Amino acid sequence: MNAEELVKGIEHLVSLPDVCIKVNMMADSPLYSSKDIGEVISQDTDLSARLLSLVNSAFYGMRAPVDTISRAVTVIGTKGLRNLVLVTSAAEVFTGIPADLVDMTEFWRYSVTTGVIAKALSTQCNVLHGERLFVMGVLHDIGRLVIYLRLPEQSRDVLLIAGGGRCHSC
Repeated sequence: MNAEELVKGIEHLVSLPDVCIKVNMMADSPLYSSKDIGEVISQDTDLSARLLSLVNSAFYGMRAPVDTISRAVTVIGTKGLRNLVLVTSAAEVFTGIPADLVDMTEFWRYSVTTGVIAKALSTQCNVLHGERLFVMGVLHDIGRLVIYLRLPEQSRDVLLIAGGGRCHSC
């Protein structure tokens, strides 16, 4: 299988959930309020939990706990919300990868850390639209997940040969 064959049809295999597409569209339009966006997000319990967890973290330093999705949407803002929805949606898309190939929690922790560092560097360097660099940082290693998803047996073999992979149960 060559690279073109590997990614052929991948958009169908890893299409983003409807909530991601809806939130992205709503965030671009002045016709929707935080309450409207919150109602869409509330349909996804995982995304709702992540949003509330993030907004109530020390990063935002809220004096009182935020307990509604619409308030959390207001606090995080449209850019932050898009980033969170994208990361959460991407994480959901790749749930079929065998656990012995990659620790998904660690993969996403590493990816988000890379995104945060990229965003911080963009701020330090006065780069316009630094949120794009956050997204690029988060998604920079997504090709590995595509390979693990499409070629799990070959991936397992490569990880074993390289000796640096996860594949502990092989």
